Amino acid sequence: MNEDASQLKILRTTMNDNVRFLEKDAFDRDGFKKALEEKILKLEVDLLKSSLTFKKYEASASTVQKACLNQKHSWDTRGIGYEAKPT
Repeated sequence: MNEDASQLKILRTTMNDNVRFLEKDAFDRDGFKKALEEKILKLEVDLLKSSLTFKKYEASASTVQKACLNQKHSWDTRGIGYEAKPT
């Protein structure tokens, strides 16, 4: 009977160790998941900023392209969306 009690104690210790390991693993996964979610949000913000930058660039490039196609000087913006005459 003493042998059964020692085996039961060993089994209980092993089970407690397994529970602690699983709890730590679950905690680590939650932390990893939160870190990934934060990184995803940061990347989405960076992507939106980059998209806005390209839109601004495309608008500027379009204006310059129109001026070049009209064989005008870069300072002469008449006819490409500006009302005021150059000064």
